[in-house]
Amino acid sequence: MLTSEPVESFALGAGELHLLARGNVVLWVGSSEDLVLDPSSRARFRLALDCADRAFRVRDAIQQSERATIAWDLEIAQAMPTSPVLRSAA
Repeated sequence: MLTSEPVESFALGAGELHLLARGNVVLWVGSSEDLVLDPSSRARFRLALDCADRAFRVRDAIQQSERATIAWDLEIAQAMPTSPVLRSAA
C-alpha cells in the first residue's frame, strides 16, 4: 500500500496520494489537488516538508470515493505509536 520515496527527491504526482512523516508520526497526507484547493493542507504540507524524514506514495489506482477514507486512516495512525502502518513501510 505504501511505497517509500527519498524525502530529498520527493515530488507530488498528479492524482496520487502522498504521506510525509517524521519517524512513525504522520505529518501530512494529501495530493497535489489538496495543495491547490485547501489552504490548511498547504500550510501543513509546508511544515511537514521542513521536518519530514520519510515520504511515501500511497498505492496507485485509488478510487476518489476511498481517497478521503484512506487519508483519514493514515492521519490517525500518528495517534497510535504501535500502529503497523508506518512500521511495516519503514
